[in-house]
Amino acid sequence: MEEVLSSQLEEVLSCVTAANTALVVDDGSAELLHWSASLQTLLARGVSDIKPFSSFSALSTHTSGILFLLSSLIQDQHLRVVIDMVQSGGSDIRHVTIVTPYSENFHTSVELETHKRTQVTRFEDLQAQVRRVCAPEVKRVLIRHIPLFACMAQTNLRLFLAPGFHRMFSMCFQPTLHLPDAASVPLEQHPAGVQLAVKQLCGVFWRLLVEMNAAFTCFSLGPLSRLIATRLASIPPPKTAHHQLSLLFIDRSLDLTAPLHHSDKCFADQLFKSFSPVTPDSNDASVPVDSLLMPHISPGCLAHPGHEPHENLMRRCFARKRREILTASFRQLLDICVKEDVQLPEKFSKPDFSSVKTIFSCLAQNRQALKTHGEIIELISAIWLAAQNTSFDKMQAIEKSILQSLGDDDSPSIASQIISLLQGDANDLDASEICALLISFSSLVNSDEMFSSRTEEKQLINALSSKFKNSSASGDEDSSECLLTKSPADLVEFLKRVSSMRKSLTQYQNVLSVQDTVPTYRPLLEQVCNDVFLNESPSADIECNSNSGLHGLLKTGFSYFMPAVPGGSKARPAADCSTLIVFVVGGITPGEVKIVKDLANKHGLKCTLYIGATSLISSHETIISQCATLVQ
Repeated sequence: MEEVLSSQLEEVLSCVTAANTALVVDDGSAELLHWSASLQTLLARGVSDIKPFSSFSALSTHTSGILFLLSSLIQDQHLRVVIDMVQSGGSDIRHVTIVTPYSENFHTSVELETHKRTQVTRFEDLQAQVRRVCAPEVKRVLIRHIPLFACMAQTNLRLFLAPGFHRMFSMCFQPTLHLPDAASVPLEQHPAGVQLAVKQLCGVFWRLLVEMNAAFTCFSLGPLSRLIATRLASIPPPKTAHHQLSLLFIDRSLDLTAPLHHSDKCFADQLFKSFSPVTPDSNDASVPVDSLLMPHISPGCLAHPGHEPHENLMRRCFARKRREILTASFRQLLDICVKEDVQLPEKFSKPDFSSVKTIFSCLAQNRQALKTHGEIIELISAIWLAAQNTSFDKMQAIEKSILQSLGDDDSPSIASQIISLLQGDANDLDASEICALLISFSSLVNSDEMFSSRTEEKQLINALSSKFKNSSASGDEDSSECLLTKSPADLVEFLKRVSSMRKSLTQYQNVLSVQDTVPTYRPLLEQVCNDVFLNESPSADIECNSNSGLHGLLKTGFSYFMPAVPGGSKARPAADCSTLIVFVVGGITPGEVKIVKDLANKHGLKCTLYIGATSLISSHETIISQCATLVQ
């Protein structure tokens, strides 16, 4: 897979054919360039300016060419932005190139829902529209189809992401997916947005499988994943397939506890939760302006692909607990001081925050050290700032207290305990933390355990309104406060929907296990991957879809034509395949990445494993903001 994605990126780099080329990127393309560490290469090829894909972006007057990198289909709104930016450019523009990951045939085949239903899809027509607004000096207007570009980003965390599909999280809650007969509802009867997203994602995966020369079998857990697997399995397999690959799609909505739970099993969870995303839809988190080295280095981000020492430490954050990471980062900081001959006032042996602050103050006086080791120093700074995040420890203690109470038959409901927190005099929980508790525990238990009565639902609504009425009156609410105050009654109904997401499952209906009155949270992804990697018996909840056709018949026999049914003899994703892809639709957390890798090592998984998702959930605010759009 790595070779396939790298070759696609090389095609993009070849589009820069002249000096003073302006690079215009949308969010998905920006994410891919970020994770592929291709920015320096683009600058060396002749890119002189990088602009966001927006009609308000102004180009330099000396720009000789424009390269638009889009992670989506070219629709009317995209064409308008292209035309606005071309018209705002100077008279020196000679070349305009638009790169899209979707072919002309795909543009034509996908029926888009527009008000006028006059969507132009032929590349030749699109090029003509752009050329009409160009100055006579423009020699070339070209639309290029480069498969997979901006759709699949291979990160330095040994995880691949599909940044153009981060909004599929909210689609997991689409009402048509949760009807009693949803399994028999064809894709064409779902909303246009769901249809388009599913077709696009399937097109991306099919192209990846073609490039990998793989025949494939699709497995799914969850209604949106079922749609994706059914659609993908209906596409004929590559004619030159050399090996068998299994794809397992899992809906994020089946377990919202994992991205909101404050676990100490993987320090990367605490690291990413302690900072805000670089942009609202980013998979990376920003190092804040109160970094230990400010103002000596500018604010940055956690991920720096292409920098080996930084990547090694980041991978350790995904695999180790806090104490081990603090010790390792402290030693790395001392090694930098030795290499750069930084004079320290004393000999430090104990890794603590006071010692780290002193070392950083010495490093700040050494410009060469900051220049040479800026990336790793920035990450070490973020690690120690995250370790001082008292909010994380506070939330961890509250979650542990509520979780332990679930083992007692006489304990109050979860809603009752959260109401007590809201009304307590010493309570300092903010809106984001309250949202995290409500959604996390709603996903952990069923609605009966969340609310003991209708009266309790009303009490929660009143408690939320009372606590956050001041922020509501001021009108400067963030997404969490908006979720809690705009329509508390709708929020309660949404929490009930969250609690019911697994009600149709049998084997994986519970993520809370109680043994000897001790409750334990077992993430859904951990349960699923443990069973899949053991490969002992078919899962009762995982559905299987195989490609049909003569090629599949010759490869695997008549059992290839088995219908898609839950369980069954073929619902074993890790059986008889050389490659297994586990893909979470709606996003995956750092802790879940660790869980999957650890289980693969524990069970000695023989096939090659790839972990993917529509996004890396870097902050619980990412989930809360998307839930807010579902409630309103």
